[in-house]
Amino acid sequence: MRSVIRNVTVICSCLLAGVVAVSVSAATDVKQYVVVLSADEGEVVSKSQIKAMEQDASDMLEGQYGVSLIEEFRADKRWFLQMDAPDRAQLEDYLAKLNVSAENIKESLFVNSPELGGGPKAEGVRDGHTIYMIERDIPSIGLSPQEQMVEISKGSQGIIEQLGDGIEWDHSYLTDEGTFCVYRAENTELIQEHASIAGINAKPTAIEHVVRNFSH
Repeated sequence: MRSVIRNVTVICSCLLAGVVAVSVSAATDVKQYVVVLSADEGEVVSKSQIKAMEQDASDMLEGQYGVSLIEEFRADKRWFLQMDAPDRAQLEDYLAKLNVSAENIKESLFVNSPELGGGPKAEGVRDGHTIYMIERDIPSIGLSPQEQMVEISKGSQGIIEQLGDGIEWDHSYLTDEGTFCVYRAENTELIQEHASIAGINAKPTAIEHVVRNFSH
């Protein structure tokens, strides 16, 4: 059986560190998606993926459709799942077989982080910080050229440094419609202040983070 990296955390536990900016399509043979769905339906997907890792995935939906759960970002009512799949159709068919209806499915075209602009790598979560998923509506952001990605990274991290240790940017999934940004902060006011200075919107949701890194 494949080795599984499983790190179940609470809201203030350690988030994935060392995520650098990558073009997802260029880095892997599969595509990366952010799937937004209800907490109940997130549980359905998570349990099915765990079962596939404990048994022979080739005989299960995960193996048939080539869909793997990489990370879970859990809020009280909504979950954000980072999943790998050959394409969107395969992912949608897989979810349909589980009788799961996603609120949103967006392909992650690029993963950005402070490191791209020369900033520090996110380490362990600081005392008093909560992990947040921030949804932003920024049309075509994931299609931006590399040079613009670097400037975005520098700009965001520059504001972080202005605001101090009460807020930290971990990484962001960029799509053709916006971003799913993972931040850590002492409160949502700091997140909103960061967004206001940057001139962008922010809809922060407190989350629990679970690393799966399954491969089916």
